[in-house]
Amino acid sequence: MKRLTFILPLTAATLVSSACKKNATDDQSSAAASASAPTTAQSSNGFQVPLTIEVSNETLTAAGALAGKVDPKSWRFKLEDGAGRPSAEQLIVLAATDSTPAVAGAALGELMLHKRDAKLDQSRAAVIEHHLQSTDPRLVARAMGASHQLLMGNEPDRQVLRAVMDAANREAFMTSKGRWETLQAIAKVNHVRRSPAVRHYIHQALTDSVPGVVIETLKLLYVEGLTPRNNPEIVQDVLPLLQHDDAGVRGQAALVLGKQSEGDENAAAALIGALADKHAYVRAQAAHALGWLNYKPAIHALVPLANDLADCRYEYTVPTMESDAQRRFLRGAHHLFVAIAVQDALQRLGKPDLVLEQVRPAEPEVSLKAGNTKIKKWYATIKDQIPHASAAPAASGSVAPASATEPSAAGASKAAVADRPAAATKAQ
Repeated sequence: MKRLTFILPLTAATLVSSACKKNATDDQSSAAASASAPTTAQSSNGFQVPLTIEVSNETLTAAGALAGKVDPKSWRFKLEDGAGRPSAEQLIVLAATDSTPAVAGAALGELMLHKRDAKLDQSRAAVIEHHLQSTDPRLVARAMGASHQLLMGNEPDRQVLRAVMDAANREAFMTSKGRWETLQAIAKVNHVRRSPAVRHYIHQALTDSVPGVVIETLKLLYVEGLTPRNNPEIVQDVLPLLQHDDAGVRGQAALVLGKQSEGDENAAAALIGALADKHAYVRAQAAHALGWLNYKPAIHALVPLANDLADCRYEYTVPTMESDAQRRFLRGAHHLFVAIAVQDALQRLGKPDLVLEQVRPAEPEVSLKAGNTKIKKWYATIKDQIPHASAAPAASGSVAPASATEPSAAGASKAAVADRPAAATKAQ
């Protein structure tokens, strides 16, 4: 096994040819090869990628063969049925030695599926950092995807993170497509408060013009747990989004506030206002949030929604760098119906013996009947003991000017009827 030096640009044919020539000249070159010299891939512009791994002839040949199996449109490998997946080492070598964007992009796309390996991480990082400087936005996006594994956990590769954020702030990536790709790369970076660059980027992404990008940004603040609980800076950024034109943004904003605004009366009042939103997804997420916050005054507004059988699902898309492609998502609000989200919230807020029924979509009223009977009896005995919330601004999609602290059952019923016909309610 020898350490090799490649000069770009190389093709699949020259990779295989180089391996064959190396077999024939091992004896002559062994004296000249330095045992401590790293493998290096040098591009035509003089940039060098140090690979601190030993590359065997077999790996070099396999990498060359992979280059000939790339679909130039999809930037993916066309592998035969039953063929094993390329190894991380083969992909690193290929990404370091082939200047064709489709080939390097295919290698990076496959590399993101491989977990970290202490023996390969340094070389992997070098290859990723190299392609993050590409002028091809699609190739940069693939490099961002490949960086995902190196950024996971509590100890992300900080040099790679800096390279990702540098690429994210270039003009070509200051777009909705670019933000989506960047968000996927940093989605697993824990303790984001340690990185001002990431914190600033998320703040900017919350103002994106594409609702799907804003939703994905909000998901980072909730699902991935990238920030400490009850962060006032996040509340300040997210609270205005309850007035956003898009129902998906409003619903996801409500969910984030449920994790970040404990003790914040303004946020709690705004969430109560969101219970009157005309979109079921928002009402359900607001119910969940108020339950998590253990905000007792919300009980008055939640009880009238215990019969809300509107479908909570919400569909949205996000743009990507993959040839103007759109990724489509269909999200639910933890439960299929608003009423179930309400029962869940009331269970947290003081009715622990409320058994959540398994709702059958064909006959939800029957499934919910027992729970609703318990709710009515319980509420009748405690309603005078529960304080009322302060007034909240009207929700962007509110159905009627009902009281923010105690919306009428009629208003909730109208909202449920309006939403019920759609099997999967789409964005406005």
